Amino acid sequence: MRTARAYETLSRPQRIAVVTATVVVGSMFLPWYGVPFTTDLVITGWGAFGFLEAAMLLCLGATILLVGAGGFGREVHVPFRIGTLIAGAGGWCLVLLTVRFLDRPTVPLAGLNVEADQRYGMWIALGASALLMLAGLTARRR
Repeated sequence: MRTARAYETLSRPQRIAVVTATVVVGSMFLPWYGVPFTTDLVITGWGAFGFLEAAMLLCLGATILLVGAGGFGREVHVPFRIGTLIAGAGGWCLVLLTVRFLDRPTVPLAGLNVEADQRYGMWIALGASALLMLAGLTARRR
């Protein structure tokens, strides 16, 4: 109840930032990678968890906490505007996802190492990160 009231006090770009950051975190449960010749063998974002995913989750968590603190009426002292920090978080997630997009894992299958291809979870995370950056730029203009 209190969280819903805090969400209502946020501006529209800040609401979009919270939703898109949550979508990126939620996309970690979707298939990010899979074996090219079958749809049954997939790797989620948690299955491919490494330094990049940890950095991305830390950045997204900090974004949600920063925007949420403002929604609860707490004064947040940051060196930049909140919109700038949100845009930076979205851009950083885009960079990390691009690196992960280009550096695909290999899947051991029948004694061979098969390079995995991207699945829809990775695309959802990329799109939500781009929207997060756009929401930050919009909040910055206001």
